[in-house]
Amino acid sequence: MNIEQYNPSIPSQSLKNTSKKVKKYGHNSRKRDEALVEALIYAHPFNKKPGKKDELWEKVRTIVNKVDEHLESLSPTAIKNRREYLLKIYKQKENEDNNARGNNDLYPELERLLAELVALGDDLNEEKEDEKKVKDEEVAEKERWDELIKDRATRSVELLCQGPSSSKKRRIEDDRESREGSRSPKRVQQDAENANAYFVLKDFKDEIKDVVDVDTDYEMIGTMRRMEEKISSLADSNERIVEEVKGTREAILDFKDVLCRFLTAIAPPPLQ
Repeated sequence: MNIEQYNPSIPSQSLKNTSKKVKKYGHNSRKRDEALVEALIYAHPFNKKPGKKDELWEKVRTIVNKVDEHLESLSPTAIKNRREYLLKIYKQKENEDNNARGNNDLYPELERLLAELVALGDDLNEEKEDEKKVKDEEVAEKERWDELIKDRATRSVELLCQGPSSSKKRRIEDDRESREGSRSPKRVQQDAENANAYFVLKDFKDEIKDVVDVDTDYEMIGTMRRMEEKISSLADSNERIVEEVKGTREAILDFKDVLCRFLTAIAPPPLQ
C-alpha cells in the first residue's frame, strides 16, 4: 500500500449534518497524530527529491485534516512541527528520560507507530551510509588507477623522448658490438635501464588488468592500445632503418674495396 491508497477511517459523525455549523477549536488529537505517523510511514516525504517531497507533504496534510474535521485545519508547517514534536518525545522516552516534558502525550498505539517510523528512518540512514561507502571505495579505486597511469605514462614518455643523437649513437654501438661479438658492461647496464617502450606498455597493460573494471575506462584503455600499436610500428620502422643502414654500410665497404682494387690497377709501376 502507498499513500495514494491510504485512507484513514473518518468518524461517521463528521460526515453527518454537514449543513450544521460546528465551532472549531484546537488542532491536534490522538486520531490526527496516528493518521500523521501512518501517512509518514507510507509517504516517506523526508526521503524524496525537493519537488516530490512538497507534493507528498501536501498529501499528508490533506489526510490528517480529514480526521476529526471539527478541529481547525493544520498548515504544512504545523504538520512538520507536529512530526518533530512526536519524534522528540518518543526519543526522550527511549532514552529513559521519564521526566521529560510531553511524555504524557504517548500511548501504546502511537508509540508503536512512532517506533516503526524511527526504524524506517534508521534503515534509510544505513542505506545512505552504504551508498557513501561504495562511492568512497570507487573514488579510491579511481585514484589508484590514475596514479598507476601517471607513473607508467611518465616512464613511457621518458623513453620516447630520447634525442635522435642518442638513438643514432645507440645504433652505432649496437653495430660495433655485433661485429666485435661482445658487449661492454656499460652497454649492458644501459640496455637494462632503458627498456624498449613497447615492452614497458605491454607490462603496463598486463598490470592494469587487475585494477581496472572491465566495464569502465574503455576510452583510456583504447588510448593506451593505440599508443602501444604506434610504438610497435615505430619499433618496426627502427628495425627497418637499422637494416637499411647496415645494407648501405656493406655497399659502401664493397665500393671501397672495388675502388682500392681499381686504384691499384691503374697505379704506375714503382720506379726502379
